[in-house]
Order: sequence, then C-alpha cells, then structure tokens
Amino acid sequence: MNRTYDQKVISYHSAISSCLDSGKWEHAIELLEEMETRRGLVPTAAIFGLVICACSIAGEHSRALSLLDEMKARALKSSLKIFVTMLVELEKSEQWERAVNLLDSMPARGVVPTSECFDSAIGACDRASQWDEVCAPVLFFILGVLLLGYFYYLLRFYGFSNAQRNLDYLRELKAGTALCARLTEVRNMISLWLNSKN
Repeated sequence: MNRTYDQKVISYHSAISSCLDSGKWEHAIELLEEMETRRGLVPTAAIFGLVICACSIAGEHSRALSLLDEMKARALKSSLKIFVTMLVELEKSEQWERAVNLLDSMPARGVVPTSECFDSAIGACDRASQWDEVCAPVLFFILGVLLLGYFYYLLRFYGFSNAQRNLDYLRELKAGTALCARLTEVRNMISLWLNSKN
C-alpha cells in the first residue's frame, strides 16, 4: 500500500513538473489541491516548490508567496532554488518591495542567501529606482544576520573539547565555512555598492 501511495505522489510530481515546463500554473495549482482534497495525498516540499516556481514564472507572485507561507506553516523545508526563482521573477517585474521582503525572510526560513539572491533583489531595487533607500540597509542588515551566525559557529568551534571532536564537530565546521563564504559574498556586494556611490 505504501508503494502504491508513493507511486501516486510521484505521478502528481511528474504532472506538476510538466505544468511548470509548459507554463500552466493554474493547472499546477489544481493538481496540488486535487491530490490532497480528492486523493488524500500529502504534497511534498518538492511538489510545493514546483507549483511556487510555476506561479512565479507566470507572474502570479501573490499566489507564490502565499504557497511559500503555507510551506512554512506545514513545516516543509524551502529549497534555495525556490527563492532564487522567485527573486529572479520579482526582479523582472520590478517588484522591489516583495523582493526585499523575501530576501529578508530567507535566514528565518533556514535558507542562506547566495550572491545570486542579492543580485536579483538589488536588480529589482535598481529597476524601480529604489537603490539608495533600500539596497544599502538590506545588505547591511543581512550582513549582520550572517555575522551573528558566523560568531555562533565560532563559539561552537572553540567550545568543543578534544573528546567531542567527532562527526558533529566536522558538521559544525563545514557549516561555519559555508557562512564565511556567504559573508565574503555580501562584503563584495557592499564594496560594489560603495564604489558606485563615489
């Protein structure tokens, strides 16, 4: 029975993926609703991601953001790909406020922004002539968030005793290294911004 259930979920995943490829965002939403209300299937994070991307690409940003909030309410992990797609599409439509708010929400959702995310948010502000009013505060705020995260991992790093240098230690070190890389990206973005003002 579990195998049959999984096969049904996979079938919906494939169907919704086809909707994304063909630009049929409305049908993607219909399938999402159908699989749960009529079939008794629980949508996965991947399926939600496909529907969100379909809506974003179609310019249905309100629906995409609503579905993203629903994912959070269901405790489903949002992937970086979802945020990148949404930010790129928000940049295209010059919706800088939504782009900034989405970028701002990423750390709280457990997703570390990449340089591509910053590029899209800044591009949205630039297209809407909101560079000075928005971009600098956003960059410095997220830099602060990442710094706090980095210092947390530093404390964890130096807090381990010799007996605790195991797999968990290595995972912490890897996470700290990733945060350090993000800090470098943000620093470079801020440097570019400051240079553009001179």
